[in-house]
Amino acid sequence: MPHFRYKAMGEDGKPITGTMEAANNSEVISQLQSMGHFPISAEPTDGAEAVTPFQWPWQRQKALGAAQITAFTRQLATLLSAGLRLDDALGASAKRAGDPAAIRVLSALQSLVQEGRSFSASLSAQGAAFDPFYIAMIRAGEASGAMDVILGRLADYREQAAATRSAVISALIYPLLLLIVTMVALLVMLTFVVPQFEPLFADAGQALPLLTQVVFAFAHVFNRFGLLLLIAGFSGAWWARGRLAEPRVLREMYAFAMRAPYLGEIVTAVGVAQFARTLATLIANGVPLLDALDLSRGVVRNPVIADAIQEAREAISEGRSLASTLEEHDWMPPLALQLISVGETSGELESMLEKTASTYESEVQTTIKRFLTVLEPALILGLGGVIAIFIVAILMAMLAMNSLVI
Repeated sequence: MPHFRYKAMGEDGKPITGTMEAANNSEVISQLQSMGHFPISAEPTDGAEAVTPFQWPWQRQKALGAAQITAFTRQLATLLSAGLRLDDALGASAKRAGDPAAIRVLSALQSLVQEGRSFSASLSAQGAAFDPFYIAMIRAGEASGAMDVILGRLADYREQAAATRSAVISALIYPLLLLIVTMVALLVMLTFVVPQFEPLFADAGQALPLLTQVVFAFAHVFNRFGLLLLIAGFSGAWWARGRLAEPRVLREMYAFAMRAPYLGEIVTAVGVAQFARTLATLIANGVPLLDALDLSRGVVRNPVIADAIQEAREAISEGRSLASTLEEHDWMPPLALQLISVGETSGELESMLEKTASTYESEVQTTIKRFLTVLEPALILGLGGVIAIFIVAILMAMLAMNSLVI
């Protein structure tokens, strides 16, 4: 009996890969579904494991970026809506692509489609380039026969997600630059400015003001142990990065952030908008609600919200509503609950989820602006005050010397 290599989405929202012995790929899909998994692909294999040869970093092929995938999705939707066949549309997209990684992926997809594979199976063969959510959407398009519509909605989803992420990053650029400039100024003062004045004050034989002594002592410690402090800082950042990779620690961090003033509103709104947008997109494209919740759980980055989605899926399978399950979580905004409840009652869950996503995507931008309205003056005053302390410490010492001369 032949072996098949499969890819699926587990109940916890994580991707699953493996091999299975079966008569055909339909049997593999049936077995995966009976185990509670969401099948993505099942391809025959001869049982031999592929061995990837060692490659230096500069020899490795460049991965396809998120922006490139979005552009390719939009272009493919346009070409299909114009009447081109899928393989021709892929070939045209490959010719228009200027990046070698995009040309490589699109050409591979065209070859697989021409060999008779489905588009979703061809995407699965590209490894991690296309996530399970993307592949599930394409499978829904294949089932409905409206691939151009599905690709258009998928491009809309990715563009909206990228716009929200870009808005958050852009809003944080100015405070980050302000912090970097201040740190560079402090570094210059501790490394070059303060050491130039210290011998001058020491030769005067005058007792220095307390503030000046503190600044000089801090400069001594920094110049003597600065390298060790830098190594310790990088080591601490590396350790923290490793700890954040642990699910329990990451969940606790998000739970703490969601309770924090100002920051909690932003983190919660981002998570709710991402969940609502993903679920609305999947439902609009014909994915069953339980499967859509499984996929949404894998897309949402906030583990607190991801756990709530898993609980909602289990409750819905037992006959409860989505809104009643989410209502049990105190972080869930009342407006989102009301919109979801109205959508379930009226049978327009998709449109209500779209409104929820739009509402909280706008709220994210508004909350960030309000947060930065408070943060920017605080940073300017705080960081400016630190630099002022160094300047005042040196001026106080110079005034003390002048009084001694007089």
